[in-house]
Amino acid sequence: MAEVFSWGRFDVDGRVAVPILDRSVEVALKGLAMGVGRPPARYLGGSELRWRFLGGKLYATEMEGTLLFPEKDGTLRTAAFASVGMGGDNAR
Repeated sequence: MAEVFSWGRFDVDGRVAVPILDRSVEVALKGLAMGVGRPPARYLGGSELRWRFLGGKLYATEMEGTLLFPEKDGTLRTAAFASVGMGGDNAR
């Protein structure tokens, strides 16, 4: 009988952001792969747009993408989300 070798579970999380318009606007793409190499693998993606104004002290942001939503039986299903908001940034 041949011996079976398994790499196990592999997760990848990444974000790529590009500042444009003199760094007042940032566009980002995000991705997550969970459980690659073991079924059922889960893949999530999203995007984000952030616009800084008033010298970068305030920003408006918009995000959307996919997420894992828990069911009553404990399993996870893919769902979508979108959000819009404002915030302050004094760390720049």
